[in-house]
Amino acid sequence: MNDKEIGEKRGVVKMTVNIRRRRLGLKANAGGRLFTDQQLIELHEQGLNDREIGEKLGAHESTVSTHRRRLGLKAHGPRRLFTDQQLMELYDQGLNDREIGEKLGAHTLTVHIHRRRLGLKANAGGRLFTDQQLIELHEQGLNDREIAEELGVPKSAVKYRRKRLGLKANAGGRLFTDQQLIELHEKGFKDQKIADRLGVSRSTVSWYRRRLGIEPNRPRIKRQRFLELYERGLNDPEIAAALGVATGMVYAYRKRHGYVTNWNKPLFTDQQFLVLYEKGLRDSDIADELAVSKITARSRRRKLGLKSHGHKRLFSDQQLIALHRKGLNDREKAERLGASEGAVFYHRKRLGLKPSTRKR
Repeated sequence: MNDKEIGEKRGVVKMTVNIRRRRLGLKANAGGRLFTDQQLIELHEQGLNDREIGEKLGAHESTVSTHRRRLGLKAHGPRRLFTDQQLMELYDQGLNDREIGEKLGAHTLTVHIHRRRLGLKANAGGRLFTDQQLIELHEQGLNDREIAEELGVPKSAVKYRRKRLGLKANAGGRLFTDQQLIELHEKGFKDQKIADRLGVSRSTVSWYRRRLGIEPNRPRIKRQRFLELYERGLNDPEIAAALGVATGMVYAYRKRHGYVTNWNKPLFTDQQFLVLYEKGLRDSDIADELAVSKITARSRRRKLGLKSHGHKRLFSDQQLIALHRKGLNDREKAERLGASEGAVFYHRKRLGLKPSTRKR
């Protein structure tokens, strides 16, 4: 018995048996044979290969291979699933390697190897239609895609056969006339909008427009409207958003007419800022009035050397003192004054008032 079988008998793992056997200086026994040499020779003489013999005998292919070589027997290659005659008959029908493989139950590569061995050139797609059928449909003005749909074959197969027959491609069936395209173009529609109206792709419209020698309609920037936005201090992206055009178009228009960028132009004057500051507005309120960010307003205030206005008080010191004398605690004062408890606590501490100990 081999190590595995001894282990199963003794109820131990194979590794334990292996270690003990080697310590005792014993050589390993080969695994129990599942077949005799006579059985292997008989199956080999039937022309079976190692894999098929292994399946018959319930043994691994490598085991069969080892014993076959020991017996000095040559290996049989994998058995052919088809004859050369079968392959040639299907080849003459115009089938390609994949289709022949499906018919014969063999791999495409196997068919490919045997076809080349026989000196046969590869067929293009299976001959599912005749040259006459293709010519008739082509003469009707159908394009490759439409012919492919009629014949139930791939477009590439039709294209290959058409080129082999020396036929020029028919243009795709037009879903619109040149006149329709021209009329929509004259209304000022861009290619995408024309395509939406005609139910075709934008690239199709673009191709026919170029063929007719028509320039694309592009959105135009009106000078008066541009100047209004530019003088308000808007930058290129803001002007583009207001005009509904691309930023690059505004940039090109501004450069072409010699206008400098508004990126560094102040969005408001110091005078405008001072007027609002003197009203007692905080940075955030000034920012809302001038339509700028709070950071911009704060930066300008610091640049002018002005102190920040604190948050607006919702109550006076006198109101707080009056409520404190009534014995209200901070939370009750906050509810009366409509302020936060933290604000009441801060101002009470500032005024040196002790917290109320009255229980409700």
